[in-house]
Amino acid sequence: MLNTHSLPLITLSVLIATLASCKKQEEPKTPEPVPQTTGISADPAHEAHVDMITHEFNVGDTRLSMSANGTAEPNAEIHLLINHVSGPVPEIIRIWFGPRSGEGAMKTKASGHDDHWHGHVVCPGTITSQDSLWFEVQYANSEKDSTAIKLK
Repeated sequence: MLNTHSLPLITLSVLIATLASCKKQEEPKTPEPVPQTTGISADPAHEAHVDMITHEFNVGDTRLSMSANGTAEPNAEIHLLINHVSGPVPEIIRIWFGPRSGEGAMKTKASGHDDHWHGHVVCPGTITSQDSLWFEVQYANSEKDSTAIKLK
């Protein structure tokens, strides 16, 4: 039979054991990256080093200037600085590296203020001769235009 004086001691022991086991936390596991592909076989000849290239181009009636730094190779990141040169100022600029459809590519929205934007694109896991650096501009009236720059 239990002694009524030992009941609080037993309760305290169970509580301490429970709290001690709660302090153990598992380290969060980072999932393995899933390769992004366009479904087209790789072509290493179309990987391109783009260290600080500067290029002016038109997207619809808008003229932009782009400076890029990085390498167009599988899963690599290219950093971009985009400046407005002339024409209508875009409300939003989206960029990606891959096919025109954007399939298998990670589209990103460039962050901007005034007349310039900063952005980055992550190249897909497979690069082919059909892939380019794409720019899509969207204006305040929701109209969109896009163009591609082929990296060599």
